[in-house]
Parts: sequence; structure tokens; C-alpha cells
Amino acid sequence: MQNARINSSFDYSTKAISLANSFSLYERKYIHSLFKSYRRFEALCGLFSGLSLISLIIDYESSLDQVPVNSCSLKDSKTDHFRIPILLTSSASLYLLIYRYIFESKWLNRVLGKSANTSLQYIHSKYQRSRRYQLGFEVLILLIMPIPYTDFLIKIPQYYQGQTISLCYRFETLIFCLSFSRFYFVFRALFNYSVFHNEQAVIFCINNSVNTGFVFAIKCFVKTNPYYMIALLAGITVGFGTFFAKMMERPIDVYSDVFNNFTPNYMWFIFETISTLGYGEYTCLTYGCRVVSVFTWFFGSILVGLLISALQGTSKFTRNESRAFKEAKNSLSAIKLLSVWVKYITSKNRKINFFQLKRLKSKLNNAAQEFKQNRTSIQDYQQKVTNKLQEDLQIIRKQVKSSSRTLNELIKLYE
Repeated sequence: MQNARINSSFDYSTKAISLANSFSLYERKYIHSLFKSYRRFEALCGLFSGLSLISLIIDYESSLDQVPVNSCSLKDSKTDHFRIPILLTSSASLYLLIYRYIFESKWLNRVLGKSANTSLQYIHSKYQRSRRYQLGFEVLILLIMPIPYTDFLIKIPQYYQGQTISLCYRFETLIFCLSFSRFYFVFRALFNYSVFHNEQAVIFCINNSVNTGFVFAIKCFVKTNPYYMIALLAGITVGFGTFFAKMMERPIDVYSDVFNNFTPNYMWFIFETISTLGYGEYTCLTYGCRVVSVFTWFFGSILVGLLISALQGTSKFTRNESRAFKEAKNSLSAIKLLSVWVKYITSKNRKINFFQLKRLKSKLNNAAQEFKQNRTSIQDYQQKVTNKLQEDLQIIRKQVKSSSRTLNELIKLYE
């Protein structure tokens, strides 16, 4: 296993070195500057998207105080001045998103567009088409925002306690729910600005027909730091589920005493849904909250699966733990053999019953056989470890000798 990892790591470095050697030193510096600009626009787009989300939350929370919860009348909004920063930050995010796409396309065209590998050119053309569709979808997300002086009420019939009542939702509430998808840009900027989305990592992903999005970066973080990622994803899921469930249940909350418009109650209900506990003391009444609970259950089942997988991974022995376990097991078998041998000698001197002596002799033979097997397994394990280390050292020497010149050129590139 270790041998395969070393081989794959040197294969990846050889690919990166050969790709870098196909350009001159000036072109390599220009390509590196394009990638840095692309990541800079990525981070700024995530920043302004986060600011637009903060403005949306302030606008929504301040508008709730103007109209009573159980009222189906719409008063003049006094929070239109909060929508000015929403418009400005959304426009800035849209501008930065387009420039991010431009610099990403320039970088990929420089790196992969002139490659002599026909399969690599096909992959590049396929990613070009998919990036265009992705750009159109992301622009649509940023265009969803509450527009001043366009608010109105939406009445949704709801069956409750044997009768049909009308639940009044403000149009800006539904727009606010859709606008929360902007968190995608914040999330993507955080994960794409990581070591798993640097210049060489993106090249390796495209060479292996792997999508270079933040989903791959999330998988890498789950693989390296599973418990931190599970805690982060669980916190985000609980936060989003609590907020959306409260928005959907708010119009009917005055008719029932299930949640009492108390945020910790919603949070406990979402936690029950994610963990699949389902005690039943809190139940969604509106159709919108039921949809939210379905989505939170779906993400919760994924998190539970990730947690089980992480626990299975941590329960496996490492190389040092396996060696310590074998040595401890060998010492226990040696102690067992010694104690049975002492019992057998003392019993033989006392001249006990023949059948008891025969039983002790059988235990002594079994303990000796167990000790012999454990000692043999430890010797075999140590021999395998020694052979692997020698093979790895030979591979490292060969790879270092063959790639020493190209490594010096890569060092010059980043100086």
C-alpha cells in the first residue's frame, strides 16, 4: 500500500513537471498569475455574496415587525433602504463572478488548450461547455433578490383541525428562501481556496476526468479531517433547517402551541429529524416546513453515514498500532504459557490424578502452540515491513535521480 502511494505521488509530480516544461519561463509565470487572479476573484465573489446575505437577513427580520403574524394585510414597507446594499453587493458579486469565469477560462486555455494530448483536449472542451451552463445557473442565483416596492401577499390553503385556513406568506419571504442559495458562493470560496484546489491539484483533477468543483474539495477534507467536516456540515444543516422551518411555520404558529415561535424548539426539531430520533413532540404543520424536514432528513442521513464511516476508519490499526498489538498479544501468550507450565510442574510433583495431569498437559501444549504462532507472525510482520522499506527506498532513489533537473526548474518558476 505504501509502495503504491509513493509510486502514485511521483507519477503526479512527473505529470506536473512535464506539463510545466512544455512552456517557457515567461509563460509559466503568466499562467501562474492567471490562476492567482482567478482565485482572488473567487474569494471576493464569496465575500460580497456573504455581505448580500447579511443584508437580506437584516431586511427580512426588520420587515417582520411591521405586519402582525396572523394578519393578511400588507402595509407599506419601511425597509426598502436595506435593499440598496442588497442590490449593490449582488451587482458586485455578479461582476466578480464574470471576471472569475474569464480568468479561469484563460488559465485553462493556456494550460490545457495547447496540449498535444487529444484526450486532454477533449476533456478541456467538455469542461468548457459545462462551465458555460454553470455560469448561467450562478448568474441566475445572484439575480434572485427582493426588489423595492414589489412586495405582495401569497395565500396558501392549509388543512388544520378539520377546516381549511389561509396562510399568508409575503412574496419577499419566498424570495429570501431562494436567495439563501448564495451561500453556495461563500462555501465554494472557502473550500476552493484550499490546498486541494491549488494550481497543480486542478491539473491533476482534469487529467483524471474529475470535476474541479468544491464538491471534490469537500470530499478531500472529509477524507483528511472527517470529524471536523461532519461537525461543520451538521452545524450548517441545523442552522439552515431551523431558520427555514421557522419561516414556514410562522403564519400558523398563532393557531397552535407546538413551537410557540421559540427558536430552540425549532432547533431541537431539526436535530431530531437529522439524527432520525423523531420523538414526536414537535411536528410540522405547514407544507413548507414538511419540505424543509424532508431535506434536513436527507442531509442528516448523509451525515450519519459519514460519521459511521469515520468511526470505522479510526477503529482500524495503523502500522505502529498493529505492531504494538502483536507484541502485546505475544507477551500475553508468553505469560499464559509460563503460568500453565508452572501449574503442570507443581501438579506433577504432587502426583495428582492422571486425568487432571493429562488435562494440564493439553493446556500446556495449546499455550505453547499459541505462543509459537504469535512469535512467527511477529517475525513475518517485521520481515514484511523491512522488505517494504527497502523497496520504498529504492523507488525514492530512482525517482529523485530521474526528476532532479525538472524539480530545479519548478523551483525557479516559483522564485
